[in-house]
Amino acid sequence: EIKRTPTVQKIINTAKFSEGKYQNDPDDGGNWTSGVVNKGKLVGTNMGVTPESLSKSLKDTDRSDITEKMIRDVTKEQADNIFVNQYLRPSGVLDMPEEVQLILGDLAILSPATVRSAVKKGVKTAKEAMDHIADSYAHIPYKGSRYRKYIKGWINRSRRAAGMKELDT
Repeated sequence: EIKRTPTVQKIINTAKFSEGKYQNDPDDGGNWTSGVVNKGKLVGTNMGVTPESLSKSLKDTDRSDITEKMIRDVTKEQADNIFVNQYLRPSGVLDMPEEVQLILGDLAILSPATVRSAVKKGVKTAKEAMDHIADSYAHIPYKGSRYRKYIKGWINRSRRAAGMKELDT
């Protein structure tokens, strides 16, 4: 079990603030039981908990069996445990310097692959972490229109975690 240090708790709180409560944006693959837009059931997310992450935490429940009610009923404790066990621990972010943990910790929930690549690259400072995030986000507008609507919010999440001023919306 991961020790709930003040840094880990701050990462969790930042993620829950950024993710908010229940939402079911049909353009976000994380809201679908398949993980893909327009495939499976649109059941939403709650505090950043997706159908996939909830099914993994329940162990005996396939993500195709997750319902909107199950997502809406996610508790803060469940969300905290999912963040630590499915995102923070596996990403390797908790082995990084504290200032980097605070920046990349929230990103471990949003984009685990980006954090794993930062760990592999040996990111050690806040500036290196922000540069890595900027590099990883640089290609997103070209992936398609459904990602473009999220990019400024994703950048602002990272800027908030780094203690930087948010971009104008």
